[in-house]
Amino acid sequence: MGDKKTKRPARSRSGPAGERAEDALHRSNAVLRTLYASTPVLIGVKDRDNRLVSVNQAALDVIGKPESDVLGRNDINLLGGELSPLAIAEDRRVMDSGEMLSTEERALGRIWDVTKSPWRDAADQVLGVVVVAHDVSDRKRVQDRLRASEMQLREHAQSLELRVRERSAELVAERNFIETILDTAPALVMVLDRDGHILRFNKACEEVSGRAREEVLGRRFELLLPANEPDGAHEAIEALRAGRLPDRFENTWLRPDGAQRLIAWTNTFLCDEHGNAQHIVSMGIDVTAQRTAEIESRERLRELAQLHRLHAVGEIAALIAHQLNQPLAAIGAYAEAGRGALRAETFDRATLAGNLERIMEQAQRAGRAIRELRAYLTRGHGVKERANLSDIARAACRLMESEARARRVRIAIEQSEPLPQVEVEVLHVEQVLANLLQNAIEAMRDAGMGSGTIAVRLARDGGEAVRVTVTDSGPGFDADLAQRLFEPLYTTKRDGIGMGLSISRSIVEAHGGRLWAIPGRGGTLHFTLPLAQ
Repeated sequence: MGDKKTKRPARSRSGPAGERAEDALHRSNAVLRTLYASTPVLIGVKDRDNRLVSVNQAALDVIGKPESDVLGRNDINLLGGELSPLAIAEDRRVMDSGEMLSTEERALGRIWDVTKSPWRDAADQVLGVVVVAHDVSDRKRVQDRLRASEMQLREHAQSLELRVRERSAELVAERNFIETILDTAPALVMVLDRDGHILRFNKACEEVSGRAREEVLGRRFELLLPANEPDGAHEAIEALRAGRLPDRFENTWLRPDGAQRLIAWTNTFLCDEHGNAQHIVSMGIDVTAQRTAEIESRERLRELAQLHRLHAVGEIAALIAHQLNQPLAAIGAYAEAGRGALRAETFDRATLAGNLERIMEQAQRAGRAIRELRAYLTRGHGVKERANLSDIARAACRLMESEARARRVRIAIEQSEPLPQVEVEVLHVEQVLANLLQNAIEAMRDAGMGSGTIAVRLARDGGEAVRVTVTDSGPGFDADLAQRLFEPLYTTKRDGIGMGLSISRSIVEAHGGRLWAIPGRGGTLHFTLPLAQ
């Protein structure tokens, strides 16, 4: 089967009802063939003599051979070693028992979750074995808890298929063949029409969503989403309908018990004869545990970075104290001597003038020590380069995407016109914007908000600069707090050290711009950068 096209039988002469039934069956089989060809899991079909009769493209990519070198080969030819007798024995067991078998195997240098099912024809006779293999090597290394959900699709044949079974036995057999594959494929499978109604919803979807397929079929996909998700999903569907295919997309499903699951989707669509998208075919994997592990890892790294910053602040404070201790002690001693001289009945003006000169010398020495320390700490700036501010903003938003999604915060970039380039240290400006986004997310979290939005607006600021505005839907701040936000060591966070915004302002000012806050409901901060010369 594979990539070969099945010849379409001649139109039934049993009347319009039969023709409509056959057309429906053809459309259904077209969806199933697309799923078989585009699924990322490895699929192979072997006859009763253990010879491969069909493989999908994913399997050919892993084997590294063309289809002509694979079809007709058996496990001994392809696998060799000790695994071949075991695989052959498992195939025989599946064919003899007529039951599905799941196992874990190591082959071709990878670890695979393997499911074997009997391949049946329209008469329910076992013709061979359908083997579905999913690469779980990377997931096992990330965390043992991330295991692929095995799926079972058992959709009942509809009454229309029953009425045309005798006239379209070949089409029914093909449908059963592909449905058997989808029953065991370790991925969520969902098919929508162009208006977002759910047409297919497999067993894995039921398990992850906590909803029976009868509950969702025919209803719009928003049923599965939390309140803050539909806008992003609508944008993805509109892009698909317009022919702009986002092959990767993530969204959150809300279970009836209130739990949320994060799903990573791979999307495609089926078009009619005019090229218009009619069905959206989505295959997904539950990545909730993986994303949770990533967020926990970032939190640990952030805690370590904060400890490092506190240690660095302590080291700098000790260094400053060391550098200033002697000058300040000398200034105190000379001042005390001068005060004693002034209190005396008679005093020597020359002595007093000498004390004042020494006080001035020590003050200059202290100032020089501070300047030298500052020069030492600011050495090693990176090289500035011309860059697009929109690219920098997208990079910063991607950096915060996972944490924003975990907090149910939606980040949107708004830009009404193309902007001239700026000349900046790109990583430093990215860090400034990422810090502002991080502060906005944490402000909404600390205010007890279950969800929120952040708008990042890019625009010209007069004729010589561009402006970045970050506005969140949180509680905001009053005028006094807006002035104090940038003071070193001032913080409103329970675990902050009060250096982030101070450092961000220093970075922006080092680029010739400025950073400030606007008081009011919903936190708003602006910073500007001069245009590249």
